[in-house]
Amino acid sequence: MVVAVALSAINQVNRFAAVDDGRLGHVEEGLQVGSGCLLMLYYQPGVETSFHSVREIMTAVPYGWFVRSMHVWGAHLFIASVLLHLVTVLLTKAYRRPRELTWFS
Repeated sequence: MVVAVALSAINQVNRFAAVDDGRLGHVEEGLQVGSGCLLMLYYQPGVETSFHSVREIMTAVPYGWFVRSMHVWGAHLFIASVLLHLVTVLLTKAYRRPRELTWFS
């Protein structure tokens, strides 16, 4: 009984690892670059102007609040997806031979 439950859990982890092979991190990276480029059009760096430019993005720019929120939440989701990928690699022992050299790059 215990062995069957353990094998079932391992199969679930392997099925989940097949879905999460880092694709979510790459998608989030693309969203971060895209939304960052859009925000870069309106953001003005500087001690005097940065707060006001962010406030203008959030209030005056059409859908600026949405792009900035997508950028902020996307950064959190990116970190979570990278950590999730790390955990799945460790649980499935995907760092073993023949992939041990990928950790050095």
